[in-house]
Amino acid sequence: MKRKPWIYIIGKVGDLTDDRYYEMVCLKFANRKRELELLGYVVLNPMELVPRGTDWETAMRICIPVMLQCKFISTLTDYTESRGGMIEYELAGKFDYKNIQPSKVNE
Repeated sequence: MKRKPWIYIIGKVGDLTDDRYYEMVCLKFANRKRELELLGYVVLNPMELVPRGTDWETAMRICIPVMLQCKFISTLTDYTESRGGMIEYELAGKFDYKNIQPSKVNE
């Protein structure tokens, strides 16, 4: 049986101290995860990897090694507004990761 490909979501997380904003961020990452799972990917979602309240540097130390285990990325539209997202995107580019956009798969 063929193993499903792993994919990592890149997007803006920001300051999660506000509960309403936190829920919104969780939802946008969860929605993308669901879309990618329907396409057959094993999805690594940073919102599920990093505990709320973790400082930025520690979060990046968690996420980057996880991302490097994947073969693909999927960027959310706001990733360019995120310092961490831009670092992850640039690193993924160095490894020639393909950026999968579920909404464009059927176009």
